[in-house]
Amino acid sequence: MAEKKIGGRTFRVGHVLATEAIKLQVRLLKIIGGGVDRLPVILAGMGKKGEADPAAKSASDAAAVAALGDIFSKSDPDAVTKLISDIVSMSQLNTTSGAWENADIDQDFTQNKGDLFPVVLFVLQEVLGDFFSGALASGSLKKLMDKAGA
Repeated sequence: MAEKKIGGRTFRVGHVLATEAIKLQVRLLKIIGGGVDRLPVILAGMGKKGEADPAAKSASDAAAVAALGDIFSKSDPDAVTKLISDIVSMSQLNTTSGAWENADIDQDFTQNKGDLFPVVLFVLQEVLGDFFSGALASGSLKKLMDKAGA
């Protein structure tokens, strides 16, 4: 399980079934559309766990948050809200009592809206990172990354 502190709270993501990860990837790619031009910068900071250059990681996170904002602003609000809610629900939050509880978009982000996209990004990197790492080995994503100098 991967853990990350975001906005003073700790979130974690466990293992997600391959079928659920594939469904998530398809839903995300249907919405991404115009945000694909930021993909090389986002992927450059993913690397293998713990191997990404810190500068690339920082640029990746910033590009991903910006891309999410751009993409979501051009999409159907209900579809995007459902997708974000489903992504958030793949994580758990360490509560003040020390217990881990499933994260909920309304319960956990109504007072902390600024943490929402960073948590979504964290979950996506953990759940879909392997798919994109494998895709980078060949094909159009590799060409896109090479072109970007990543």
